[in-house]
Amino acid sequence: MAASVVVGDAVVLEQNAVYRARLCVVPPYGPLASEDMLRSKLGDQGFSEVVFYPKTALPANWPAEERADDSGFMGEMHYLQGRFVLSSRRVPLSKMGSQVALRGMWLQEPPPEVEVPPGPYRPVDVAPPLPPVLPPPPPEPENGGGAVPGMPLGLKVAASVVGLGVAFVVARWALR
Repeated sequence: MAASVVVGDAVVLEQNAVYRARLCVVPPYGPLASEDMLRSKLGDQGFSEVVFYPKTALPANWPAEERADDSGFMGEMHYLQGRFVLSSRRVPLSKMGSQVALRGMWLQEPPPEVEVPPGPYRPVDVAPPLPPVLPPPPPEPENGGGAVPGMPLGLKVAASVVGLGVAFVVARWALR
């Protein structure tokens, strides 16, 4: 028996897995639905490599309980297989649309295992290198510093006061 992927009111799909399904296109759309139209709709839902099988030529490993044609009057049963290429997800059955009735769906081929190649591994740099350490600042001159060595302290204070005054005047002018 095929393991169904229908869980409650949703279909659980895995990325890169191959699924088989029995879809019934309900009346009055049944006779109008072409394989190209259905392939396009399934492509919009994330399926690629979609293959349709006629009921008389189903593969030998097609489950016996999934071979029935219960499409009814003017319905059209489609037997198909496709690879789901989007990320794994739960798809609500309501997303299938009102023209299509899902009669059965199962996992035919699980997604391929991702292999990690053997070999020498090297560490990955996770942080940029640190900047070089800066040398200590030069010592201050004995006269207390300043732009002009040997300048008396009084003149330094006066120059600082004048500099602040000029900065204050420039700031007031800029704020006008």
